Amino acid sequence: MKRFSVFDLDGTLLTCNSSISFCHFLYKRNVLSLSQLSYCFFRYLLFKRGFLSLHQLHRDIFFRLFVGVSVDLLNKHLVDFIPYLQKRVYKPAFKQLQEALAKGFSVSIFSSSPQFLIAPLVEKWGPISLTGSAYTIDKSGKLCDIAEIIDGEGKALRLKEIIANSQECEVAAFSDSILDLPFLQSAHRPVAVRPDKKLHKQALKKGWEIL
Repeated sequence: MKRFSVFDLDGTLLTCNSSISFCHFLYKRNVLSLSQLSYCFFRYLLFKRGFLSLHQLHRDIFFRLFVGVSVDLLNKHLVDFIPYLQKRVYKPAFKQLQEALAKGFSVSIFSSSPQFLIAPLVEKWGPISLTGSAYTIDKSGKLCDIAEIIDGEGKALRLKEIIANSQECEVAAFSDSILDLPFLQSAHRPVAVRPDKKLHKQALKKGWEIL
């Protein structure tokens, strides 16, 4: 039997939101202004309180802060940002990832954060398949649009594809957010990690593991 372990990233393997943290990092480096940072945090607060969808949050921040920005410039700052993220690993969940790798499981990360932002971090962790939100880059190497946003439904679809393409398998899914409920429900072993209130309630009701 083939075994898979699939993780959300922000709030699950990390104790922070990588995208919002990167905005703050860029502000400290004078790449973003105070007004841009304030806009970013305000939109994120609206999202956390349920007044803004994940898709709208991405679009608002992208088109206000990052459209037209050079990818090379962002990558230069990522060199110093990745060590910051490494210090914000949530150890109980990361231990699950390490154990899965040690046992030879297929390990994947599905994240709504931009692929270019989190790929350098995930590469340091081992042979892990990564799916993140994708941005379009123009001929001059600048961000120009959003190609795809990975949300809870998108994670669930990808998880179902894994199961459908494996004759016999066991899949464990890990997440912190009620927005990932479809993703967790698609797994044989759903695990709520640092769950928000709504997910915690669902996990208790369904008898799921809680980290």
